[in-house]
Amino acid sequence: MAREYVLAGAAEGLLMKASGIAEGKGVTFDIGRRPIAATRVAGELIVLENVCKHEGCETEWSAKEQGWECPCHGSLYAADGTVVRGPSEADLDRLDYHLDGDEIVLDQGR
Repeated sequence: MAREYVLAGAAEGLLMKASGIAEGKGVTFDIGRRPIAATRVAGELIVLENVCKHEGCETEWSAKEQGWECPCHGSLYAADGTVVRGPSEADLDRLDYHLDGDEIVLDQGR
């Protein structure tokens, strides 16, 4: 079975550990060229494709808003990826994953 590990900085080859993602904090990183955003909401680890649905910019974590904000046109997403403020009208895509010990592994197909 092929597995795709979430890397925190592909150049360093460091695996992203689930324990390194704290409640109320957002983390962005890439898997190859695929942008990822992750946080915890009520203890649940949320892993999202970090591509704004308005025009494809990468979002950034806003500690003030406790969500993902697009620097291009101002869309705001809640920590779980649901759209809060436009111009985007669609949620960020949630990615399926499982944990292998403390390592985040993306499931095939998403």
